[in-house]
Amino acid sequence: MGSGSSQPARKRISLAFLIGLLCFLVGYFAGREHIKYEIRQISRNLAQSALEGIGQAFSKSFGASKPSSLAADQERTKQREEREYLQYVKLENIKVGQGYGQFDVPGYSNTKPSVSATLRNIGDRTLRTVRVTVYFLDKDGHRIGEKSYSPVSGFSFDDDSPLKSGYVRDFGYLIGDDAPSTWANKVEVEITEVEFLDPTV
Repeated sequence: MGSGSSQPARKRISLAFLIGLLCFLVGYFAGREHIKYEIRQISRNLAQSALEGIGQAFSKSFGASKPSSLAADQERTKQREEREYLQYVKLENIKVGQGYGQFDVPGYSNTKPSVSATLRNIGDRTLRTVRVTVYFLDKDGHRIGEKSYSPVSGFSFDDDSPLKSGYVRDFGYLIGDDAPSTWANKVEVEITEVEFLDPTV
């Protein structure tokens, strides 16, 4: 009789155990799903923040490149206009002669070969710099050497003022040892570069 009454008790215990185990498993997996959901939410938030950060960085970078690109375009336009302006600067009275250096004493020091000429700005722009190239010629008129010189420059010891529209500038260049030994005292002079004082003057 004791044995018969213990069987229903064991069944009740087994049933209770199964129900408890089932509840535990349901709670466990439900909890795991909740954790998965939280992880997914955190991942989404992190991804969204990262994308927003990348977008802002790209926008800033793109925005910063606009002024740089604009400045580059303006510089190219300025250089093109300066090249086109070369036709408005004229060379006159080109002569090869003898002259004195900056520290020579006329009448006491020996004279040296020199080139002199006149610049005339017939355009409407003020020039900060005018650069000329002197080509040395041999007896057959062939170019055998060259030397560049800036008669208009902010770094000139003689006259550092700009060349305004309509103005004229006389200049002289002391050749010294720049000419090759076969130079025949003949030159060609070309204006090779000008620089505007500013974009509008």
